[in-house]
Amino acid sequence: MRWLSFSLVIFLCWVSSLRALSWDKTLAVASHQIVTIIAQQVKADYLWGQDLPKGVGTGFVVDQSGYVLAPALLVRKAKWIEAVLPDGNHCGAILIGIDYFSEVALLKLKTTAKLRPLPFSHQRPSVGEEVALISRPRCRFAVAMGRVEEWPSAIHHQGFLVPDMIAANLSLARTGQGPVINLRGEIIGLAIDLPNFHYDHGLYLVPAERLKRAYQMLKENQEAVWPWLGVRVQAITPPLAKALRLPVSQGAMIVEVYRGSPAAKVGFHGGRRLLSVGNLIYQVGGDIITSIDGQVVRSEYDLSRIILNKEAGDEIQIIYYRGKRRSRVKLQLGRRMFIQP
Repeated sequence: MRWLSFSLVIFLCWVSSLRALSWDKTLAVASHQIVTIIAQQVKADYLWGQDLPKGVGTGFVVDQSGYVLAPALLVRKAKWIEAVLPDGNHCGAILIGIDYFSEVALLKLKTTAKLRPLPFSHQRPSVGEEVALISRPRCRFAVAMGRVEEWPSAIHHQGFLVPDMIAANLSLARTGQGPVINLRGEIIGLAIDLPNFHYDHGLYLVPAERLKRAYQMLKENQEAVWPWLGVRVQAITPPLAKALRLPVSQGAMIVEVYRGSPAAKVGFHGGRRLLSVGNLIYQVGGDIITSIDGQVVRSEYDLSRIILNKEAGDEIQIIYYRGKRRSRVKLQLGRRMFIQP
C-alpha cells in the first residue's frame, strides 16, 4: 500500500510538471501576441515603477495586418495612442471604433512589422478549466493564473442584462486589463476594469465569441451595432403564476417597454400595477413572452441570449400571452450601439 501511495504521488507530480511545461510553452508564444497600449502621457520611467499608471494597458493582436483589440476604457478619451510591440519597438495606433456593449476598442497599428495574432477559442470554457490573464503593463510579461468558476454567467451593463459572461477567479492587481487565454493559447475572454465586471474574488470576462463579433463589426463598419427588442422583463415564478392565475407557469413578463423600440411599435404592454407575493413585490400586468422563433423564454437571461444571437434588422416571431389570450407577432429587431444606457 505504501508503495502504491508513493507511486501515485510520483505520478501526480509528473503530470503536474508536464502541465507546467505546457503552460510555459503556451505563455512563451502568447508573449509575442500582445502589445502594450499607452493612451495618455506617462513618465518615461513607468516601466520600472511598482504601480501601473492610468492610461497604460494591454491589447492583443487579432490580424497580421496590425489590428489590435484593447479595453475600450483604456482608449476612449485618448488624444494620441502609442503601442509597444513585442520586440520593444514603439509605433502609433489609430482608433478604428469602439463597441460600448462589449467594452472593447479596435486599433490599427502604424507599423509594417510582422505580427502574430492571438487566435479566438472555438470551444466554450468548462468550469474548473485553468486559464491565464496575460499582459505587458511594463517591460516585463505578466501573468495571473486562475480557473473558470462559472459559465455561463450574466451581469447588468449599460442598463441591460448581458448573458454568457465567464466568471473566473482572476485579479488585475499585477497585470491590469488584458486578454485571458486557455492552455491551447487561444483567447477565451477579455478582462475589463469596470465595477460591474468584478465580483467578490474574481472577474467577469467578455467571452471570445462576443469579442470576435465586435471585431468583425468594427473592422467592416467602424461601429458595432447590436440587435435590440426594447423591453425589460421578469421571470414568471410558480408563486407569481398562482397568485395571478396565469395561463402559463413559465415565461418572461414584460415590466417596461422602451419608447421608440421595436416592441413599442408592435404594441407590447408593460406592467401597470404592483403586486406583493410574500416579501417580493412584482410589477405585473404586462404581456408574457413564452418563445422567440421557437426557442423557449423562461427569464430575462433567455430573452437576452436569444436576441443577442440575432442580427440587427432580423425578423423574429414572438409567442406571448395578454391575459389568457395566446398571440403571435412578427417584428424587425432594431439597432443599438449602447453609447448611452
